[in-house]
Amino acid sequence: MSNYASFALSYDRLMQDVDYKKRAEYILSLFEKHKRKPSDIIDLGCGTGTLSFEIMKMGVDVIGVDNSPLMLTEARNKAMEMGLNPLLLCQDISELDLYGTAEGAISTLDCLNHITDIKNLEKVFNRLKFFIEPGGLFIFDVNTPYKHREILSGATFVRDMDEVYCVWQNGVCDDELKVSISLDIFSQDDDGRYSLSTENFVERAYTEEQLSEIFKRNCFEQVAVYEDMSFDPPKDTTQRLIFVLKRL
Repeated sequence: MSNYASFALSYDRLMQDVDYKKRAEYILSLFEKHKRKPSDIIDLGCGTGTLSFEIMKMGVDVIGVDNSPLMLTEARNKAMEMGLNPLLLCQDISELDLYGTAEGAISTLDCLNHITDIKNLEKVFNRLKFFIEPGGLFIFDVNTPYKHREILSGATFVRDMDEVYCVWQNGVCDDELKVSISLDIFSQDDDGRYSLSTENFVERAYTEEQLSEIFKRNCFEQVAVYEDMSFDPPKDTTQRLIFVLKRL
């Protein structure tokens, strides 16, 4: 995975259309729907911490894990301004190593799609099983094969936000459901001029069958799968799935 060296500085502005409070409420409602109300959770791929901090404001302690030092620096600065004191760890989530267990875990906004080697994806579940309590839930989202083939493949998107202009160019989806992505980010400097930075990475979609085999081999039982931000079952055209797993 990329460390998002340039992306980190513009991430929050590019993601300002995400309603993090609503997403935090949705995630906690999933825990409650499935009879588990955690006092603490692990947020795998926490980025700049916006979702983690919304969850903390709702009374749940969060251990945020991300492999980008710059993303975590942004998160620490944000936490200080909000008067929050999360535990933030700079680790590759496929090598997760904590001092104890948590009652639940989450991973959101396509984090797991950035893992393009299925063996490394399995390592995430293999490591997590040691740090989530039996009976605890792991709730995560992934982009679907449909989205990679029909929406992302070969497409170009433009984001024109305050002080940031981003051109998002995608390669053609390959047989392994991988899409190469190039971001050209124009950020406004203090003197009014714009600086260009470029971020290149690859995302991969996985079939439900591939994911199911990984769950079974690593002590997780699939409890439910939904369309994003709903309790509805997925359709053929669903672009993002929400999985609810139970640690056995």
